[in-house]
Amino acid sequence: MHSSGLDSMFWPKLIAILLAYLILHLLLNKAMRNWLHLERKKFFSYNFVNDVHKKGEWLIRITFVCIYILMFFLSISDPTPNLLLPSIILIFSIISTDLFRAVIEWKYSSNPKDYILTFSQLGLNIVFLFIVYNWFV
Repeated sequence: MHSSGLDSMFWPKLIAILLAYLILHLLLNKAMRNWLHLERKKFFSYNFVNDVHKKGEWLIRITFVCIYILMFFLSISDPTPNLLLPSIILIFSIISTDLFRAVIEWKYSSNPKDYILTFSQLGLNIVFLFIVYNWFV
């Protein structure tokens, strides 16, 4: 029988890590919102602080999409593609988007405490990405 090369515990470990992250994210979000007296925002909605924020986030996204496209074309001719590079670029795109959001909230938000929640979520995201990155590498 042909093996896919994955450890037999790969999927249970991955599901456990994702569930732990989801639970920690929800608990942190709820605790920080209660502590800072922040209103709950809609799930999966674009909550831009202002037009600068909206344009800045789209600029970051478009930049990273262009980097991915460039990386794809450069890797076509490479006989030994770097499989680690896409994940590193993804990590930097997530961190840079969250960091930009936190700075914009800090400077321009009607509720200046919003940035504290965003920075705490960014910290949790960095820890989660570090764990997943180290687990796969």
